[in-house]
This record gives sequence, C-alpha cells and structure tokens, in this order.
Amino acid sequence: MAFCGPSLGATQPVQHFNPGEWEISSVTTQATGKTVSSLTNLCAKEEMDFWKVAQAGLACKPPKSHPDPSGGWRVHVSCSYDGGPLHSEIHSEVVETFSNHGNSFTLSGTTTTETVYQGVQPKRTSVHLQATAHRTGPCP
Repeated sequence: MAFCGPSLGATQPVQHFNPGEWEISSVTTQATGKTVSSLTNLCAKEEMDFWKVAQAGLACKPPKSHPDPSGGWRVHVSCSYDGGPLHSEIHSEVVETFSNHGNSFTLSGTTTTETVYQGVQPKRTSVHLQATAHRTGPCP
C-alpha cells in the first residue's frame, strides 16, 4: 500500500515550499524568558536546505519529516557537537506550515541540548523556536 497519497481524513492539503531565496525571521526563547532574534537569508533548493548548518565540530543526521495533522510538516533534526572536552547532543522538533502557494512558512518547536563538559555535571537546556519566512525570489 502506498503511503505517498493524500490522507482520507485530511481537511486541508499539505503545501510544499517553492525553491529560491528566502528571508527567515526567527526568535528563540530560553527557559529564563530571554529571547534572541535573528534575520537570515538563504538559497533553498529543497525544503531540507533550511536545516543545513555548517559549523566546525557539528555533525547532523539528515532531517526526518512527515505530514502533521495540523496541515504542516513535523521535522526532527538530531546533531552532535564534539569540541574537545565538550560534547553536546542537540535534538529539534518543529512543525513547519507552508502557505501562500509555498512562498511563506511559519515554524514552531523546541530544541533540547544535552551537554557534557569534562569535570562538570551534565546539563540539559531547552529553547522554544518561532520563525516566519517568505520567498524573496530566485536564487542568485
């Protein structure tokens, strides 16, 4: 039985994104209430390009995604960071909801980091992620 067809109980179609240059406005909120805002531009040829991060010591598994009952996509991302005596396991789970014929999306979810530093008690932190994005045109 094929699983790629539409769900019989779906109330709205899952929209996909359009490749191109995207502007992403994001806010992360720590448990303390502190927020950090950022604005990023990137060329995305496929949806998973939003999750590619290049950082020394960081290795990420390919993101896993599946349709969410809300009409969006539930995305799971797992990364490991090794920096000498510091090691972190980073897990993100978000829901992306595309709109405007695949030219906009919103994202909401959580990133949890478990960090082990030599000689220090392991630490677990979580931040809440919120983002909005829109396609600004074709990639340069």
